[in-house]
Amino acid sequence: MLKNDDKPYTVYTPYCNKWLSLVTPFFLKSYPTEKYSANFHRQRKITFPTLQKWGLKIHIHLFRHRIRKQAL
Repeated sequence: MLKNDDKPYTVYTPYCNKWLSLVTPFFLKSYPTEKYSANFHRQRKITFPTLQKWGLKIHIHLFRHRIRKQAL
């Protein structure tokens, strides 16, 4: 995508504004994908290591202020 003067964007905000100006409802609607689901990549379940497994500890006192705010 180029600016109106046919030069590339060098900062994000004008690029974003230009991109958003080109978005129409056609690009925002949902598309039926059920009939294509057999073609989706099948991935085996991946388990991620816990922080404890990496030798890290969670210090709950760092999050107490967030927990109190959410409880209010």
